[in-house]
Amino acid sequence: MTTWGPEAASVLIAGVALLVSVLTYRRTVRMTRRRQADQVGAWVTRDRMLHVRNASSTPIYQWSVRYLYEGKELGRTRVRPVIPPGDDNTPLTWNVKTRTAFEELKEATVESGQTRPAITEVRVELTFTDTYGRTWMRDAQGSLESLDTPVRAKITRWLRRWPLRS
Repeated sequence: MTTWGPEAASVLIAGVALLVSVLTYRRTVRMTRRRQADQVGAWVTRDRMLHVRNASSTPIYQWSVRYLYEGKELGRTRVRPVIPPGDDNTPLTWNVKTRTAFEELKEATVESGQTRPAITEVRVELTFTDTYGRTWMRDAQGSLESLDTPVRAKITRWLRRWPLRS
């Protein structure tokens, strides 16, 4: 009968070291891919202005925003071509459709006796492409998600074509 002894321990230690190396490498790659995307955000201010900020050192492309109130879509911007790097924030006015939807929402809630929605409760969902061609989405809660995983990207893009309904 053969005993493994020190050889088995060496193989086990090498295997664990290899696993740790692979996991560390994958984490580093993920962090590098997210570096630019982590520095991009969007929000709405009290004066009904959309602000998009690209604090990275490279531009973002093909960005668009959906305006959400309590999970329901109020409107969206058309796809815009580029936001330059280091742009502290790019203020944009809401489009007419979004502004009208918010005003109708305010009127409907007042008529039903509910509290009027505050402009600060409007959230935005930002989708953009980074310098490397990867597509990202920052959701209404601020979480960042890559849309480049094949199945998830297809499902998300398909779902985004249809407005949210109550």
